[in-house]
Parts: sequence; structure tokens; C-alpha cells
Amino acid sequence: MLLCQTSQTCLLDEPTNHLDPAHEKVVLSLLRQLADEGHGVAASLHDVNAASRYCDRCLLLFGDGEWMVGPTAEVLDEDTLLRLYGIRMQQFEQGSQRLFLAT
Repeated sequence: MLLCQTSQTCLLDEPTNHLDPAHEKVVLSLLRQLADEGHGVAASLHDVNAASRYCDRCLLLFGDGEWMVGPTAEVLDEDTLLRLYGIRMQQFEQGSQRLFLAT
């Protein structure tokens, strides 16, 4: 419905919830394309790897009211993700992508 309205701003709450990986990639690629075309796109994502791959900027909301915002490459790191999720996540490089794995 959002795409039919040709809105310049898209606010999405977990747009890939319950999607299989193929459909998740289609949705996130489409949102990335809209952002590249100048649309404002904001989406809540719990998948750190999806955020790392598709987002320019991240806003992290910690459970104690603290928050952090900035370029994705600067905001997402092992120490910050430990504070955010309460578990260790190891960073891996795959080509030009950064991937995180809970350890």
C-alpha cells in the first residue's frame, strides 16, 4: 500500500518480519533503491546484518533509555552490540560487507 501512494517518506516497523530470506532481500533492496532515489526511508530492524548491509545510518535504542545514532559503519561494532543485545557478537568481513555472528 505504501508503494502505491508514492510517498516521499516511508516509516516502516519491521518490514521484513516473517519473510523468508529471498523475500527479505527483495523488500530491503527496494527500500534501499527508494532511499537512493531521494525518498526518506526509516525502518525498525532487529536484524543487525540487514541493517549493516542496507542502512546508511542507525539509531540504536538501549534498554536503559540511552541511545546512539550515526553512520552504520561507525555505530555497529562488537562492543556496541554487546551493550545493545547483552550478548557477544563477532564481526566478520565478507567482501565489502560486515557480518555479525552471535557467539
